[in-house]
Amino acid sequence: MVTSGGTSGTHVYYSTNGTSANPTFTAKDGDLPDMPVFGCVIERGTDNSAIIGTEYGVFSTEDITVSSPTWIPNNDELGPIPVFDITQQWRDWEDGLGNGIRRVSNPGAIYACTFGRGIWRADELLSTPNHYNFSTEELSKVKLFPNPSNDNTNITFNLNNSSDVSIQIFDLQGKLVKTVYNNTKLYVGEHNVNFNISDLQLGTYMVLLNTNSERKVVKFIKY
Repeated sequence: MVTSGGTSGTHVYYSTNGTSANPTFTAKDGDLPDMPVFGCVIERGTDNSAIIGTEYGVFSTEDITVSSPTWIPNNDELGPIPVFDITQQWRDWEDGLGNGIRRVSNPGAIYACTFGRGIWRADELLSTPNHYNFSTEELSKVKLFPNPSNDNTNITFNLNNSSDVSIQIFDLQGKLVKTVYNNTKLYVGEHNVNFNISDLQLGTYMVLLNTNSERKVVKFIKY
């Protein structure tokens, strides 16, 4: 599969003999709007499902082999923004030797690299594109309030995957002054954690929020 930029002409090409000395490619734009296409993936769990990154977000088709594919936008979370690259974790969960040793924790995950909105991830199989929903990495919507505070404050966040969560408070010298959560198992959804800071000295602190695969830092002031 090959894609091209520009605002006119063909943008998606597909070949069934791409490894031969003289491969032949067929246009597969189908009902895709006339727009630049920057990257593509043929989903590893199927022979025919494909996903592309375009000037206006992510589109997918269940069958790239038909003469005129139907392209479905997958931008409910991501938005219609430029996606300059699409890539997939093709390695398997285990090493294949039957010993249960894990090679990767994200088999089959597809990543969309955007202009201005970071890197997004989807874990659902592309073979059901209506359920193919890109989300930010494990942790999102992190907020701390009230800030400044002198006694109690709250940190809210959203987990896109179940994860062990640690919440620690550091002073500006990097010293750990309080642990709120220590590898506590939390499930998918929004969470609100209240913690008391009345025992801390006046000043500026950093809250470090850790999940299995991501971390966020939020600054707050004790007055």
